[in-house]
Amino acid sequence: MPTNYYLSQDQIDAIDAIFLNPPTGNAYADRYDAILSIVQQPDAFGTIADASVVAWFGAAAQANRGIGGASDFIRAYTAAQILIRTGQPASSGDIQAASNAINGAVWEDLSDNIIAINGQTFYALPTVLEIGRNDALVTMNTLGFSTPSIW
Repeated sequence: MPTNYYLSQDQIDAIDAIFLNPPTGNAYADRYDAILSIVQQPDAFGTIADASVVAWFGAAAQANRGIGGASDFIRAYTAAQILIRTGQPASSGDIQAASNAINGAVWEDLSDNIIAINGQTFYALPTVLEIGRNDALVTMNTLGFSTPSIW
């Protein structure tokens, strides 16, 4: 029995459909919500998703919408880092662009992590470490930072 958490092809297809036709009009946040609703339940093998990954998707949905405590913290931290590193204030558009880019990177991590189990296609949920590493790199790249540093 697998020890990682896996999404099925049907779940991936449903998430894709939500992104293409977002119920709230925010494709990125709606994609996070769709993933969150799936990973809050055991997968097809009875595996429970790591609580830190579940929490990350909940906070990410809030952050992408620009609502809630997680969003306030993430956006303020990002704005402070931009100011510290560039001497210039961050625009809300820049921060939203970084948030959207993170969503795309996380989706790639998930949808490209294909594994066949018993002849069926599944997708391994990234760890919070993998998400965090890519989150920081995508944020830095989107905001124009060319050298890696502690974010």
